[in-house]
Amino acid sequence: LDLVIIAKPYKTDNLMTLNLKKDHFYVALPNDNPLAKKNKKSLNSTDIHRSKIFLLDEGHCLRDHALEACGPKARANVDAFKATSLLTLVQMVASGVGITLLPEIVINSQLVKNTKIRILEYENKKNYREICICWRKSSPRINEFNALTSFFMKNL
Repeated sequence: LDLVIIAKPYKTDNLMTLNLKKDHFYVALPNDNPLAKKNKKSLNSTDIHRSKIFLLDEGHCLRDHALEACGPKARANVDAFKATSLLTLVQMVASGVGITLLPEIVINSQLVKNTKIRILEYENKKNYREICICWRKSSPRINEFNALTSFFMKNL
């Protein structure tokens, strides 16, 4: 691959890496969940630690990122069920079975539009992953990649 866009943390040894944006985590919960009815703009790990939390299956980097964001108390309530897709996670939450953490890039997609879930900030946007653009340090196309990076940064 000549150029990749990844979500860090991720091993990027021997790569030129430029951060494009912070991808903050949000809590997705059913509309009828007691936490959704609280008059809070942002939930924290203490708020969610008693909830059943669903995450993607092992091997998905988003699972690792979300686990890190959960904090130790909430990690204890991560359900044994592991979803194979973001669509499955959203459907599980919409059906009232539990909650999940979703990154901003998903929140702003069509995946959660017109669903029966409420999205709240998580820990006042303290937890995020970095969306980065990477290429080999030895690439002869550095000028093109820098130009593309500039374009992304102006338009994200």
